[in-house]
Amino acid sequence: MPLFEAVGITPIGKNFILATAFMCNEQGTTYKWVLEQIKHLYVSSAMSTGNESIVNDGEPIVIITDRESGLMPVIEDMKRSQLGSSMAPGTN
Repeated sequence: MPLFEAVGITPIGKNFILATAFMCNEQGTTYKWVLEQIKHLYVSSAMSTGNESIVNDGEPIVIITDRESGLMPVIEDMKRSQLGSSMAPGTN
């Protein structure tokens, strides 16, 4: 059973575990679901504590990965949705 682990880094360089999930497989749909759940928890937590300003639309600013084949298309989709159609490559 694959294990997904999301790690964050504080401004002073300390690592912390943001989320951990056991996944039924390593397909894109599963990675997408896991990332959506993390986003939901992160945004909900920030909103309930009054820290809306720290939420970058719920999207991470930096993602570092081992280039897992099921995860890469999901990350590419996330990048496209962040850029928006006006910033898409080849439209300038």
